[in-house]
Amino acid sequence: MRVFLLLLLPALALAQTGTVERKVDPAREVVVIVNDSVPESVAVGRHYCAKRGVPEANILHVKCTEKEVMAWSEFRDQIQRPFVRFAEAFPDVLYVVPCWGVPSRIAEEDPSDDAPKEDPDNTITKFVTNRDYACVDAEIALLPRPEHEINGWIESDLFRKDEPVTKAHRLLLVSRLDGPTAAVAKGLVDKAIHAETYGLEGTNYLDTRGIASGPYGATDEEMRGTLKVFEKFGLAIEHEDTETEQDVSKLADCLFYWGWYAGDYNGTEPFRFRTGAVAAHLHSCSACSVRHDTKYWVGPFLAHGVTCTTGTVYEPLTAGFPRMHVVYDRMFQGYTWGQATAMGNQMLSWMAVFVGDPLYAPYAKGLKEVQERNLALARDGYGKAAGQVDAGDLDGAVKTLDDIGAIGVPYEGAQDSTFLRREIAARRLGKTSGTVADLVKAIKAGEAALKTGDTKAAIAAFEKALALSSMNFDANLAIGTIHAEAGKAATGLSFLEKAQKVEPSSPPLAAPLGRALAATGKFKEAIPVLEAAVAAGAGGDVLAVLGDCHLKAQDVPKAIQVLTDALEADPGNRAAVLTLARAYEASKEWALQMAMLKDAVKIAPQTMDDVSAYRKTWQALESAADRAKDKKERDNATLVLKDFENPAFAPTTRGVWLEAGKSIDDLAGESGASALGELPARDLRVAGLPRLQSGNAGAAEVTIYLHGPCSRSVKLKPWSGIGTPQPREIGVFPGEYLVVVVLQKGKDRAILTGRKTFELNREYGMVVDNNKAMTFPPPR
Repeated sequence: MRVFLLLLLPALALAQTGTVERKVDPAREVVVIVNDSVPESVAVGRHYCAKRGVPEANILHVKCTEKEVMAWSEFRDQIQRPFVRFAEAFPDVLYVVPCWGVPSRIAEEDPSDDAPKEDPDNTITKFVTNRDYACVDAEIALLPRPEHEINGWIESDLFRKDEPVTKAHRLLLVSRLDGPTAAVAKGLVDKAIHAETYGLEGTNYLDTRGIASGPYGATDEEMRGTLKVFEKFGLAIEHEDTETEQDVSKLADCLFYWGWYAGDYNGTEPFRFRTGAVAAHLHSCSACSVRHDTKYWVGPFLAHGVTCTTGTVYEPLTAGFPRMHVVYDRMFQGYTWGQATAMGNQMLSWMAVFVGDPLYAPYAKGLKEVQERNLALARDGYGKAAGQVDAGDLDGAVKTLDDIGAIGVPYEGAQDSTFLRREIAARRLGKTSGTVADLVKAIKAGEAALKTGDTKAAIAAFEKALALSSMNFDANLAIGTIHAEAGKAATGLSFLEKAQKVEPSSPPLAAPLGRALAATGKFKEAIPVLEAAVAAGAGGDVLAVLGDCHLKAQDVPKAIQVLTDALEADPGNRAAVLTLARAYEASKEWALQMAMLKDAVKIAPQTMDDVSAYRKTWQALESAADRAKDKKERDNATLVLKDFENPAFAPTTRGVWLEAGKSIDDLAGESGASALGELPARDLRVAGLPRLQSGNAGAAEVTIYLHGPCSRSVKLKPWSGIGTPQPREIGVFPGEYLVVVVLQKGKDRAILTGRKTFELNREYGMVVDNNKAMTFPPPR
């Protein structure tokens, strides 16, 4: 049966404070271990140090296997001895943080004495006495006791104690940052700090098995002691007490969970723990791998967002598994995760591994009031600041936003305040006549229209936003970008310069503003703006514009350098190739120019928008070949350019291209469509753009659809069977196409579909016969 224990607080309320202060000096008491064989391990360690104020000098760099298991000899040589030497500089070390990439298990060294010679049925003799496999972290924890025996377990003198762990206990508090990925491991400290900053919220769960007697009955009863712990601290918990194992993914808003005894994570639905969650599932192999996201328990828990967890790396027996009710009790008092787990772990030199930031202490003394203030400000501060903006109290709004920023930890789910900050700056410069809410609504409408390609509706929505706030950054940036990309650079620039007045150094503004400045001939003004865009991560397309600006500013060496960088970043950037060719021409490096352009014409267009630039590349090559007196290259270029003039190669309009793409995608996605086989191909007699020699040699009506750099469709009537099928030439530009062939005979329809690449100087046979085969037209 499921028992709902609803005590002093509702299920989602967990704001409280403990009585134990967190007193940690990160510079003296914390050592971080990273594996230099795994670059991500070092990144995780450095991230932890930055977040917790631990000097990077406190990072112990070891070099060992990337696997989760290592031999005792490897442990001694690669971790134990380096740590002992390193710790000489940190005599007060108490907390140790192994990072992702550091092994978690030590393989058995001497299996010869495992078989019990006497009392073979004794569980302790069989599974403990002569066993020397171990947990890496458990052995690190006992490095202050170098004389300890590695066979079997050692009873902890800290188990169930309620006192701060100090150097006098001769035990290091070891908890690792680990998980299925380095990103998961890195995020553990972020989750811990978020919970310490804003407090914890969620629902708590205990899953016992309703066992009344026997060894498992004793464990079940001990786990039920969790109820008393939560009652002691006035916290609600849901208790399921039957043999049925709860599906963890169905535990809504899970914050604290303690259960047993499934072999692997049993979640069946998408699921995330609440931030700050502490959860564990008792099973012998709960941590046989920490880096698996579906097997065992520790890895999947971490993958699903838990902040701290524990498990065992080999068979521990139930006594060897940490007691979570003790861990919870100590955490609720205010102890750190590292301290709490030391008091909840009965057996040392054994199998328990702890994962999570060991300094995590969300209930430490004095945090409750700070958490409540931070939470209220993070949740309500944006609305308060927006109201102040609406009321014209811009200075008050700035102070509210500054107070939110001063918390120092972004609240999960909080609205981004950067929009409000920009709007405050805009309202100091321009006219306003609407609320922040109305303004946001108009901007979102514009953004939604842009996603559907309806630029007319987008401009209308953004203009509505500007009627509410004439200097609004987002609307000016959007309209300016739309106009600039449509070839109306001067119009776009007027809007972009308004956005620049609001936020001069905005990274999203730099690229469109720089492009517009360049397109209106303001090359020198464009250069620093484009350089800022590149520094912010803009790609090769912006580098190409920057190189063009340097070229037009007559700084040819700089142009060549920038454009070379652009092509390294994006080898298929035709604009950069063309500009670099012009730069080589300006520096009279004819051979380089010719080589560049010959490579450039091999770059096939991606969409219809690339066709114009592709044609310009051929024109540039024709001119370069003429200048270099290379008749063969010039004649070839002239022949290709002649094809561009041929009506059969005329590009479609953008509207037709988009509509054709949708129709062809729908046809290709129909159920029952078959794969289009290989198309026969042969070289053209002279240089030229690709062409398809199509025809219908069958009894069905045939329609051929193409979508790629250009869109084409041709309908071919059924062949009468008399004479030869009439061929029809289809001109295309080189590149990859989605090809769909529809054969319709009465109510019967067959669809063939496939992706094909058409190459320069080649022609392809697409005469369709009754067997759906493709051939060239028969020679006349």
